[in-house]
Amino acid sequence: MKNGKKGTSPKLMTSKRGQRVGVHELKRVWMLPLLLLVPGDALQQLPFEWWPVFNVAGEGYGLLLVPFALGHYQHIQGALPTQAVSHVGKQIMAHGFVLTAIAIASYWLPILSLAVVAIGILGREVIYFSQKTKEESGPFYFSKRNQGVMILGVLPHSPAQKMKLSVGEIVSKVNGTIVHNEAEVYEALQRNRAHCKLEVLDVNGQVRFVQRALYEGDHHELGILFVQDEKKWGTEAV
Repeated sequence: MKNGKKGTSPKLMTSKRGQRVGVHELKRVWMLPLLLLVPGDALQQLPFEWWPVFNVAGEGYGLLLVPFALGHYQHIQGALPTQAVSHVGKQIMAHGFVLTAIAIASYWLPILSLAVVAIGILGREVIYFSQKTKEESGPFYFSKRNQGVMILGVLPHSPAQKMKLSVGEIVSKVNGTIVHNEAEVYEALQRNRAHCKLEVLDVNGQVRFVQRALYEGDHHELGILFVQDEKKWGTEAV
């Protein structure tokens, strides 16, 4: 919920209707500490005599720390990445709380330990497929807009990031000129190579203005990936 939304990657693709649209993909792996409950007899084989052992119902047990890799993949096309990832994160958290409650209850009713395994596997699959079905059945969030050009991605440490432009915002004017595609954006930028002033619609539809001086060495495209038509290269010099 907290860090997953920071690692999405933008990608342009062609929809089933032949339109150029944008999507985000999340591919993350976290290393988590996993504490295993190990019988005391097995711990005696370790070369550590000081390893702590505690008694439960007359039996000795110890905790063994093992690193555990937790991966997550998510395809996002119908909402902002921050909203989509947080929504799935909340579902996984709720799923975890339910599993914890059943696991505690299995101390008094051991048969519930089997239910924990079954619900753990099936519940996670239900969350994954429900999210996938919802994304595939809904409209594309990152598509061409009449108000301007939508931002699909922002390059780290670029002029766009320093101007605090965000994914999902729409650039409607550049240096006072109305723009409808990427080519018009950079044509308007060339009219004043030392300064950039943008009129932007944020994700709530509110208008805001951002501006910044452009310096030698700055990214020539401001570090923005727009939702755009596929480029068709001609014989002109680029």
